[in-house]
Amino acid sequence: MKRLIVTECYGAIPISRQGGSGALSDRQADELSQYVERHVLDADLIRIGRDQVRFVNYVGFLRMSDYSIEVLPKVHADNLGYSRKILLRMLARSGYLEISESEADQLEIEEMDLFEILSLLYVRRVTRELVQGVIRTYVSVEDELQTLRGRINVPSQMRTSHRMSTAVPCIYDEFDSNHELNQVLKAALVKVVRLTAQPRIRTMAAHALTYLEEVDERAVVAGLRAQIGKRRPRFDRLNRRFEPSWKLAHLLLSENSPSSRLGGQSTSGLLFKMNELFEHYVGFLLRQAASDVVTKDRSKKLLVKDGNGKQGVFQLEPDYLISKGNGEPSIIVDTKWKVISSKLPRHGVQREDFYQMYAYLTRYPEVGKVILLYPHHDDVKVLDDNGPSEAWHLEGEPGKRLQVYTLDYDNEEEALERVKEMIF
Repeated sequence: MKRLIVTECYGAIPISRQGGSGALSDRQADELSQYVERHVLDADLIRIGRDQVRFVNYVGFLRMSDYSIEVLPKVHADNLGYSRKILLRMLARSGYLEISESEADQLEIEEMDLFEILSLLYVRRVTRELVQGVIRTYVSVEDELQTLRGRINVPSQMRTSHRMSTAVPCIYDEFDSNHELNQVLKAALVKVVRLTAQPRIRTMAAHALTYLEEVDERAVVAGLRAQIGKRRPRFDRLNRRFEPSWKLAHLLLSENSPSSRLGGQSTSGLLFKMNELFEHYVGFLLRQAASDVVTKDRSKKLLVKDGNGKQGVFQLEPDYLISKGNGEPSIIVDTKWKVISSKLPRHGVQREDFYQMYAYLTRYPEVGKVILLYPHHDDVKVLDDNGPSEAWHLEGEPGKRLQVYTLDYDNEEEALERVKEMIF
């Protein structure tokens, strides 16, 4: 299978008639286009042109009939393993998975793509827990028995009362391993066995499946993906050790990871939007730096429709509202996954973003500063005092300020210090 690797926003995959080792053929480009349409992905962000494909905002992994595409975030070091490590860290900080720095260092991230890395993490974790014992729970069972067990199923008995039978319809609880949590764990293992290109991972997953032989094998279909996306198992002291494994299984099976058959060939994807990862990662850093951080505050409206004092026309929802206490003005931080540049007027900050920040400054009396935070890259000059790249204040109100900062997410220690500088 042909493996293609591209950098989000900055890189592109060429398209040629016959394709090649580093390009898509016309047929493969058409297959990708069908996949984007089939799974209602944003065609403006997966730009399939006549001679190249460019991924904007999306990162992750796609596997088509005879090729795969891995989309990695832009980092300073020209190193695939480092890019994957940064992506894993952002996924962890965003709550998608649990992985420590030492665990990431032990992975062979130079050789494995994102799907293989997550598959290996999952198989290792779920095997470690299954060896200690499969979780069993009470499951409600309806059956006709010769002796009463549990309680009589009265509606069923009334429907079958005309039959000459000695069997009694019963409803009873059975201590069983065939429940939803184990079914999801098994479905993820089945998917790994089916799709992994690593024999070692396939063997490990097949071994883990032997612990779940009594569990029904449920196909990875849209119904299951929607179910696990909306309903979370109830974790308690008995099954909590499986929670990290369930998170990874959810990740491998969820709607972020659509799996289907396109043209008779199995296809699979694992895609994330970088604007969401960046926003969640910034939130993690802010919570490390400040004690009072509100996410997506909805306490203010920009306009209210006449005649209805409760109906807001424009609901304001800043990404993060930080209260510093001690009578100091609060701060709003709004993240933007956009490219700005010191070569452009106002660093290329878009007019609609200015208006949005102006609304925050005017509608939040307690807020003294609004920060627009963008990802850092080489076209943004770093000032000597590590201050904002751009700064303004409202006319006649110097205490109401708007500042533009960039954040280098490669180095977490430096990023945390940068966040502290911004808000303190």
